[in-house]
Amino acid sequence: RMPRLVDVERDLGAAMREQFPVVIGGGSVGMAIADMPARVGVGRLLVVDPARLKPTSVLTHPCRPEDLGRSKAIVAAERAKAVCPGARVFAFDGTFEELPTYVLAEATHLLLASDNLRCEASVSQRALHLGIPVIQGSVYGPALSAQLRSMASHERGEGPCLCCFFGQREWEDMDRGTVFRAQAGPRPPERLRNTRPSRPRACLTCAASLQTWFARSSPGGFWG
Repeated sequence: RMPRLVDVERDLGAAMREQFPVVIGGGSVGMAIADMPARVGVGRLLVVDPARLKPTSVLTHPCRPEDLGRSKAIVAAERAKAVCPGARVFAFDGTFEELPTYVLAEATHLLLASDNLRCEASVSQRALHLGIPVIQGSVYGPALSAQLRSMASHERGEGPCLCCFFGQREWEDMDRGTVFRAQAGPRPPERLRNTRPSRPRACLTCAASLQTWFARSSPGGFWG
């Protein structure tokens, strides 16, 4: 019914199969994001994350206790594949910086849900040169709110970068290498003093939903 609803003659199923979103970050927000493109039938999907699931992850991530200790990227990819068996779903168990550039050659969107600003800067710079739209979602724990930023460069090398949105505090956090954890348990030990818990809880799904909605409704988005 969707083509009639939005007055589009094109076969939306075919349009979905042409989409190749890349999810950077398989954490609390990223794992939820990875499910959503699968549910609308994208042809390919890639999840990138170097981290492992911890015992506290079951409080903030849509994962199972038996997944603890496993790669976040692989678990997120398996969940998406179960939702959409016909899609080609890939996982990269490493950082975005380690991802070969040629892998992004056919990517249609970068859905960014990382836990640090250095990754955001790296993603936005590479996307700018490749001409790939970036949609970044996060949560702001103290206000229990979801935040969304987008970067759509229509010409390679031209357009804004996510760093254009950084304020003084964000530049300081990037210099310090601050990591933003979706921690639901006690505060991290002193040895992780550069870890800032966001305790997002209820707004995790909101951030993921906003990112996917924005991608669907923007030109060239999931609806084609």
